[in-house]
Amino acid sequence: GGLMVLGDSFGQSVFKESLNRVFNRVPDDVPQDGGSICMAFGASLEVFTSREFKVSGAIGPGTSLNKHGPNVSDLEIGKGGTSAWSLGALGPETTIAIYFDVTHGNAA
Repeated sequence: GGLMVLGDSFGQSVFKESLNRVFNRVPDDVPQDGGSICMAFGASLEVFTSREFKVSGAIGPGTSLNKHGPNVSDLEIGKGGTSAWSLGALGPETTIAIYFDVTHGNAA
C-alpha cells in the first residue's frame, strides 16, 4: 500500500485534502474512540479452529508469523503454512481473506 500525491507545493489544496483523508479521525461524539485516527499499527491476526477445520492461508496485507500447529493445512492458499500473520497497518478499507480446509474427522 501507499499514497502518492502530485503537486507543485505542499501548500496546494489537493495535497492538504489528501492528507486530511489519510489521517481521517473518528467523530468526537463516538464513545471511547472519538477523535482517534481511523488506523491501527502493529496488529497481529491469529486463527484458532476446531478439529474439523484447518487454516489454508490468508490473502491480504499480512506477513506470515510462521506459527505451525495441528490446525495448519498442507494446502496453501495465499500466505499459508501458518495460523498467524503480522499486519503492519489497518484502516477502514483493509480487507483480509482467510481460507480454510475442511477435514473429515473420525466419527464418534
